[in-house]
Amino acid sequence: MPFLGIGNGPYQSFSHGLANPRPDLLSNVRYQIVPSMRAIPAAQLRLTFRRDIASVVNPDMTLAVLVDRSGSMNDAFRGGHVYNVTQAILAHVASTKSGYDLLFYDHEVSDAGHIGDNMALRKAIDANGPRGGTYVSAAMRHTIEKYKTRAGLYIIVITDGEFGDRSRVMNLVTQELLPQVKPESPYAFRVHFVGAGEGVDHIFLRKMEDAATGQGSSLITAHHHPHLRHTHVDILAELDKSYIGVGTDAVIGNDVQSSNAPPISSIIDVPTRRIWADGAAQMGFLPRTMTIDLEYSQAHDQNLVVPIRFQNSARQSSQFFVTVPLPKQAEPTGAGGPTLLSKLHFPWERSTEGDAVRAAQKQERERVAELAKANREAEIKRQASDVRALAAGGLPIQAIERLKEIGTNEASEILFTSNLAPEEAGLLRREGFHPRGIVTGSAVYHVGQAYASSQGDCEVSVLSTAYNEACRLAVGRMAQELKTIGGHGVVGVRFSLVRHEWADKTIEVQVMGTAVEGPGRPPEQPFMCDLSGQEWYALRRAGYDPVAFVWGHCTWFLLTTQQDEWTHRSWNNVEMTHWSAGLSKARTRAMAHLSKQASSYGANGVAGVKIERRLDEIRLSGPGEDPAYEREHHNIVVSILGTAIRARPHAPRHVAPTLNVLSLRDGRLSPVAMTTPKDAVIE
Repeated sequence: MPFLGIGNGPYQSFSHGLANPRPDLLSNVRYQIVPSMRAIPAAQLRLTFRRDIASVVNPDMTLAVLVDRSGSMNDAFRGGHVYNVTQAILAHVASTKSGYDLLFYDHEVSDAGHIGDNMALRKAIDANGPRGGTYVSAAMRHTIEKYKTRAGLYIIVITDGEFGDRSRVMNLVTQELLPQVKPESPYAFRVHFVGAGEGVDHIFLRKMEDAATGQGSSLITAHHHPHLRHTHVDILAELDKSYIGVGTDAVIGNDVQSSNAPPISSIIDVPTRRIWADGAAQMGFLPRTMTIDLEYSQAHDQNLVVPIRFQNSARQSSQFFVTVPLPKQAEPTGAGGPTLLSKLHFPWERSTEGDAVRAAQKQERERVAELAKANREAEIKRQASDVRALAAGGLPIQAIERLKEIGTNEASEILFTSNLAPEEAGLLRREGFHPRGIVTGSAVYHVGQAYASSQGDCEVSVLSTAYNEACRLAVGRMAQELKTIGGHGVVGVRFSLVRHEWADKTIEVQVMGTAVEGPGRPPEQPFMCDLSGQEWYALRRAGYDPVAFVWGHCTWFLLTTQQDEWTHRSWNNVEMTHWSAGLSKARTRAMAHLSKQASSYGANGVAGVKIERRLDEIRLSGPGEDPAYEREHHNIVVSILGTAIRARPHAPRHVAPTLNVLSLRDGRLSPVAMTTPKDAVIE
């Protein structure tokens, strides 16, 4: 049977709006024809009730809000964002004349008790300032033990960082809470994790949600936002699905429908996965946003009339009907209806011309198929050759062909591309150099298993080597492009190093510059430099030649100690000596690698040095229990880049200054005389 609108099957992959039978109750009614969780055709109906009508809370649930008060939440507390989001939740449940239980967590749990008005909320927030780390498992256990006074518990967890007790949180959710969510107790638990900010471990939150979904439960919902002020909509929407409702004692389905309505075989509540096999759903609670699957029989009328009856907040009965159009039934194949044989076409009569056309079409199809096969085989061979070349540090075939085409033309005949500014290209031309085109090099490098000590600081050699090796491959490929073109060197090298969130164990390095051709034959070892055209010109006039683009990287692991945490929470101005020492060691080792490279080229020095620093938060894991496993540690990545330079053998000991001449002919002054120093050069 075709699926999701493919072919002529009954399923549709998009939702449709329906006529609103009760505008005083409903704000939106939509449906779509989908396969149910049992792979049976069903009309999925989504009802969204108005938020301005009287509401009720789920009688089987209590609500608790857990707010992260770790040190990283300082800006959220000071900016009033914590108050805004918790007040929005309070205002949302205020229509039901209820509140919620509020807790704050870091490495300890602070229970603020029941919050029923804004004054109590403000007082609780003022008494719980940011401090400590992010550990939520103890707060969740405390909430379950104290506030699960009904059959179910709804927990909202708000954080802006990475949980320090992720393994305990995962075990609590998947091994203790998840088994309690069953068809007979669908509202036993609901946990909504709300992450705000770049420091949130959204991958872990999504993993918990997937673990619950994979076991057939909607226990976990996770949302990640760039800032806490963006979280209100998702929090309130999730509350409307299982905690805030419009009534109780709801009945949906066959027992109250009209006699001419087609039967509903089964009803499925999509969020809780409850199934009513008799086609009549007895729901003790009607949520504000409801999604149900209505499985219908194969023989059905064109429209499905769905009756809905419930008791509102005033205990008054309310009823309405929703009409859902169903796909047309398959045409009968019995007597009086079209048969399969009648739909087939048999070419009883054939002509010579028709046979010739079909033969020519067949021959053309075979020719195109052979050509496509040959192209596929050639492409597979080319890709295999490219993989072997890249594994050896080389270039792909198409890149080599493109560069050879550029290299065979004279500099004056090619249309070159360059990342140099016009004035830079002009200075190159004064020295007899011409741009030939942009050359590039790149490498995406996988980082292996990295080890660090839980006893002290150390260099993470695996990462340092990975950074340096990725740079070597990228710069080496740019050098190969330069030699293929036949250039004398590269000017204006631009370097970028990227770590991606979607591939946290890879390093991407890209280099790009302008290949230039000078007088004479290209040297065996062309130069590469990240200097601008003006800097290159000044070096040439001073008697220096750029030799090579050099670099040095070092990744230094900083083990966070108890003393570091005390210093971080100190009220006094004090140097973080541990961090200063780590940064100094990382810089020293990176500089040593750069100096070793420059010496191997016989350079006299390194010009245009640039130092960049990156800080990564990491966690340690290992056998046994260690306090270091619970703290956030850091990797300091120091990158130093520059251009190795060497003095020419016959370089002048004294550089002749350039005389700058300024015109004074502006209508007010007239030059009388101009004296020129003996050693000045007028250009």
